[in-house]
Amino acid sequence: MMNNNLLAKIVANSTDSTWSQSYSTLNLYITLSVEKQNSYEENIASFGKELLEKLQREFFAQDKKNLLAIKEAVEKSVSEPNPNFAFSIILATIVGNILYIVIANKGSVVMKRAGKVGIVATGEEDKIISFSGVLEKNDILILETEGFSKKIPFTKLSSLVDNLIISEISESLAPIVHEESKGTEAAIIIQYIVAEEKPVTVNDQPEVFESKKGFPLIGFLINKIKQPKNIGIPHFNFNFKNKRLYIAGLIIVVLIIFSLVLVFEKQREQREEIEQRLEAVIIPAQKK
Repeated sequence: MMNNNLLAKIVANSTDSTWSQSYSTLNLYITLSVEKQNSYEENIASFGKELLEKLQREFFAQDKKNLLAIKEAVEKSVSEPNPNFAFSIILATIVGNILYIVIANKGSVVMKRAGKVGIVATGEEDKIISFSGVLEKNDILILETEGFSKKIPFTKLSSLVDNLIISEISESLAPIVHEESKGTEAAIIIQYIVAEEKPVTVNDQPEVFESKKGFPLIGFLINKIKQPKNIGIPHFNFNFKNKRLYIAGLIIVVLIIFSLVLVFEKQREQREEIEQRLEAVIIPAQKK
């Protein structure tokens, strides 16, 4: 699939005790930050790069790029915890028109749709949580590490991204991030452009559900997956506009069927009348 999504990255300068990165390739997007928890001598940049390489390797090793697969890729990447480092990972991929997100520890994803801004995914400490949702053309996503979201809280971020295009958003946020940065601030800003291939429908993706903790402002279908047993419950997004079209089409079909029935009934009556007239002429003639 051709990936024409617009992209911008913001990364703070690393320090001796912190390291962060915004990474993208093909259809994989990762924001990552690492912070030392003690005076451990291991080079933090080496640890961060190794973790990033693990995420890439495990992601591309998965045959299917669905929600469970990418969550498994993140779980394998952090399966050997290192108590000397704390990390924040946000991994996302877009398949057709479906967005998949996995957040390890704290981090968040903010969306801007049709002029409205809201948080659609939030991570939790010491947990790996997965999300999925349906994208619309020109949706803007901001994948934020925990350090980024602390530096620019949502209330401030929402006012900064209002009425701005993706390049302007990046230009307005970068100076704030770099000013007295801690080194854990990283973000990727993505503007979704409709895929060239046939969009994936909700019914084609059993991982996508109607959200119980969704984003009602913009109707973003998002769900936190905790138990695999939930998989296999499809959701059909049947909005009011589609419903009206469906009802109008049904009425037209009924009217057509009714008209055909009237035509066939009229033709039958005409045939019976012709047969009666013929019998009135032929039977007397036969007798003569």
